[in-house]
Parts: sequence; structure tokens; C-alpha cells
Amino acid sequence: MTAFKRFLVALDFSDTDEALIRYTEFLSKIYRPDDLYFVHCAPSLVQQLDFLPRFKDEDPYNKPLDEILASNIRHRVHRYFSDPGPSNVHAEVIEGRAEPQIRHWAEVKAVDLVLLGRHLDGRENAVEVKRLMRQLPCNVLILPESTEPTIQNITVPVDFSSESAAAIAQARQIAERLDDITITVLHVFDVPPGHFQLSRSAAQFERIMGANARDALERFLHKCDASDLLGKAVLLPAEAANPSREIHHYLNEHPADLVIMGAKGHSAVERFLVGSVTEGLVDRHERQALLVVKP
Repeated sequence: MTAFKRFLVALDFSDTDEALIRYTEFLSKIYRPDDLYFVHCAPSLVQQLDFLPRFKDEDPYNKPLDEILASNIRHRVHRYFSDPGPSNVHAEVIEGRAEPQIRHWAEVKAVDLVLLGRHLDGRENAVEVKRLMRQLPCNVLILPESTEPTIQNITVPVDFSSESAAAIAQARQIAERLDDITITVLHVFDVPPGHFQLSRSAAQFERIMGANARDALERFLHKCDASDLLGKAVLLPAEAANPSREIHHYLNEHPADLVIMGAKGHSAVERFLVGSVTEGLVDRHERQALLVVKP
């Protein structure tokens, strides 16, 4: 079981920050981290002074801008962390581009989980989030703006890899800490063309492949000590090894409060785990939180 003991929360002084701070407080009750790093990356603190004059005006002692911004972060954080408990709360303002700086500080601080905000109307933000999701060495939680800090149902797409097993373990850890959590395991199985060569109809061939997939899923869940999840598991067929379309459709029809995905698969559909599906969830402005679990 992966323990998330150090969080890094990337803030940009937009409306998304409040959702990130509130969700971090919510997650802290589940994982009980030791350290929380709230980080803002400013490309240039001198230039940012021109764009954020209100912070300069608000400070009666005319402090340097990085100290003013850090003080503002601490003030906003402690509005929600009135009792931070065992967690050490840090506010950091760093000069430089967000991508390399967040990646660097995640490594320096040995962070287990990075929280990133997703602007629903910002393409540039989506591109940055996807790059960080691929490059960060740790687990990543992507929160669309206005995400409410609540979890009642979790969907876990799986491909029978060890990374999928880690995703299931995280879902069960959350369920152990919260009440009335529903976990749905989702598997998309491939229906290759060529059924006519086997004297089978398309429907017959799909049933055969579906039965094989269910047997494989049962073995996988047994290996994960999660056989109790089989009863509510969902299996979906996908032609031409294209699971992303089916997963998108399912999540649109059955929204989840949290989607948990393994970061890298070893099966024929591995590209959808940190490829088209995960990035598609960011691109399609899905309003569910997305946790990407990495080795």
C-alpha cells in the first residue's frame, strides 16, 4: 500500500486555488500526511508585481513580493486548516516556469502526491497539466475547478497490470477511511475483427470474449484480495483495441466523484492508461477528480 505522506499543491492565484485547498484538507483526513507544501511558481516576481498590485498595496510594511504572496497563501490555507493536526503546512513562492519548478520540487521534497488544478476554460492550462501528469515522478491528482471535496463513488479502470492493482488498493484505502463508498471496477475488453472466420456471429464472438474477460477479471481481483468488487464490476467491449471511447462514454453516463487509474499498463491496451483516456479526461473537461497512481 502506497502511503501519501507528503503533498505538493500547485497554486496559481486563480479561482481554482480554493477548490485545491479545500480538497487538500479533505484528503488530509484520509491520508494523514506529515507535510503539506503549497507552492506558487511565478515566472518573474518583478513582472508579477505589475500584475498583482493589490498584494503590494495590502501590505503596510512594503515587504518583498514573494513574502507577501507566501503570507497570502498561509492566510488562505489556515482558513480551512484551522486544526492542521500532525501535518506541517509550508507556503513556498518560487520564481521560474511552473512545469520544471514543480517537477524539481516534487523530487527535492520527496513528494508522494501532487495536486493540480484544471481550468475548465483554459487550453494552455490543460496542456501544462497533461505534461506534468506525464513527467512527475509521483502520484498526481487533477482537480477541475469547483470540485467539491466529497467522495461517494470511485471508478477504477483496470487492465490487469500491477499498476491497476495499485489503483484498486488506493480506492480500498479511501473506502476504509470514509463511509458508504461505492467502488466500480471497469474493464474494457478487446473484440478483434475476424469473427466470421470462426463461423461466429458478431454477438456470439462478443459473448465469448466477454466471458473470457470476466474470468480474467475474477482472477485479477482475487489476486488483489478484492473479490468482493466483482459483483459491481463493469465490462465493456471495444472494437479495434480502442478502449478510450468506451471509458469516456461510461463516465459520461455514470459520473464518478473520483477516477483512479494506474500510470502504466503492460497489456495491449496500456496506451490508454496514461495516454488517450487519461489525457482525454483532462481535454474533455470532465468534472470528476482524477487520481493517477504511479509506481
